[in-house]
Amino acid sequence: MDATTSSNQEDLLIQIKEYLRSIPNNGVGYGILKYLNSEQEIQSKLQALPQSEISFNYLGQHDQMIFDSSLFRLTQSSQDIIYSRPNNRKYLLEINAIVVQEQLQLYWNYNNAIHN
Repeated sequence: MDATTSSNQEDLLIQIKEYLRSIPNNGVGYGILKYLNSEQEIQSKLQALPQSEISFNYLGQHDQMIFDSSLFRLTQSSQDIIYSRPNNRKYLLEINAIVVQEQLQLYWNYNNAIHN
């Protein structure tokens, strides 16, 4: 990867970050608007949209909430907990992120028949 590619990727990451920050209430209103709206026309339009093919779930910084001396501990392999069974997968690609011991961990769940 050359400096130009690296710079382009950094610029893209900054643009995505700023876009996500601009979403009101971190997107909470979308689900409320889609499922709990009393205006049938708005609810119907939102429910008619195709389901997303990608799920991104940020689980937070668990090393700041759970300590070794507490009643709860993180497992060594939280991957088993995060992934759903293949038969129940709702999304083509699932990305789960968690911060443990000050390190970001990403878990990718996908179908081997579709993605290499």
